[in-house]
Amino acid sequence: MVEDSKDGPAPDVPVINYDAVIVGAGPAGLSAAILLGRCRRQTLVCDSGEYRNARSEAIHAFIGRDGTHPDLLRERGRGELVSYPSVELRDIAVHTTRRTQTGFDVELADGQEIHCRVLLLATGGVDELPRCQDWTAATGAVFFIAPTAMAGNNATGRSPSTDGARRSRRCHAASLSSVRAPSRAAAA
Repeated sequence: MVEDSKDGPAPDVPVINYDAVIVGAGPAGLSAAILLGRCRRQTLVCDSGEYRNARSEAIHAFIGRDGTHPDLLRERGRGELVSYPSVELRDIAVHTTRRTQTGFDVELADGQEIHCRVLLLATGGVDELPRCQDWTAATGAVFFIAPTAMAGNNATGRSPSTDGARRSRRCHAASLSSVRAPSRAAAA
């Protein structure tokens, strides 16, 4: 939640200042943090530990990392941040943000106030799945979210295709267990 405010933080509350705060430590957030670290910008990356791809077995169509498990990709990205002392990574959620005349005030889940000039939201998409028995448990195993569905996000942050699925009263399910991806040897 981002609120507008002309006031800064209360004068008696110590505030830590950053050039940038990144909300989200998935591939997008970590990539942005590496870039800002290369530019020597004082950056805080906040990781709530909630990931859209938590049920996925592998990330695909990510150059140089096709087939990598999401946890391994995040681990590698976190490891790369060590080279950039101006970047701090914290395992904490952001509670609220507030726009000010000089940037943003960010309140972390533990109540700490942070001020930054730039706020980057790298929290990923939100899938609003139709109400079907066992849908959530099967996501990433039997049911898959089409990557093109996320390409056309509207102003709500939801995909138009999931908006349509949400409005539908019927749920269509198909088992993909008989579908096999071609082996890399066959593709070569």
